[in-house]
Amino acid sequence: REDPRFNSAFDKSSGYETKNMICFPIKNQNGDVVGVLQLLNSKKNKFNKIDEEFLKALSTHIALAFRNANMVENLLSNERVSSLGKMANFLIQDIKKPILVSKRYAEHLKSKDLKEDVVKIVDMLLEQLNHIADLIQSTLSYSEGQIILRSVVRNLNEVLDDFIARIDGYVGSRNCKINKKYDSNVNVKVAEKQFYQAFEHIIKNACDAMPEGGDIQIETQKSGNNILILISDSGLGIPESLHQKIFEPFLSLGKREATGLGLSITKKIIEEHGGTISVKSQMGEGATFTISFPIIFSY
Repeated sequence: REDPRFNSAFDKSSGYETKNMICFPIKNQNGDVVGVLQLLNSKKNKFNKIDEEFLKALSTHIALAFRNANMVENLLSNERVSSLGKMANFLIQDIKKPILVSKRYAEHLKSKDLKEDVVKIVDMLLEQLNHIADLIQSTLSYSEGQIILRSVVRNLNEVLDDFIARIDGYVGSRNCKINKKYDSNVNVKVAEKQFYQAFEHIIKNACDAMPEGGDIQIETQKSGNNILILISDSGLGIPESLHQKIFEPFLSLGKREATGLGLSITKKIIEEHGGTISVKSQMGEGATFTISFPIIFSY
């Protein structure tokens, strides 16, 4: 208790009395601290050198256990991604034909003299059929470690407006609303199909975080040679312990029907665009996903 590093706040809040203490760091193979071993209140009223050596040896074994657990977790994750790739490949071959047939029927309907509201429904059907094919293809590409982009240079604000128009119906069905605040116009190099998938994953996660409905804010900000896209919700928030893991595959944040791949694929797509994505959040205060893209041309 006489050590200046000792913080008595825990004792005061818990009512526990710390008489003596010994701590030892748990380090990974890179020398980074990944945990701490702590013993309190020795029956001998004082910890000695033997206790220190025991804790040192124990921390080494625990660090190895952590390392082995991470290796097993990574192996299982890789196997799941591989299995997912095989399933996606099967789905592409198995679903491709019925999708093509459905598209031909829908396109044939469009050639008829239809009412305007029916034409809109057919267009929506065609869009969703294309979207299904794109989602399966992107999952296959992700499992193979590559996402092929066909990029064009476009005004980012116009791209975001197009995306909002496409997803606004879904957002409204979840009792949510998108608000936007754009910086001045900039051009970016973007593969619209893949970028829309990334955008869609983030928006749907925002809706999931607000089960009673709420507002989603989409904002753009210039930052040097980059443009930032900030997508914020007022939902449940993300625990700090998951901020670094949220873009890992198969992390579904407790959603039963989710595969846990959405944000992992999103991160891969953004990085293939030469950008970055990060998240800031506090429990009960919502979350903000920030995407950074290089600017091609600024107006």
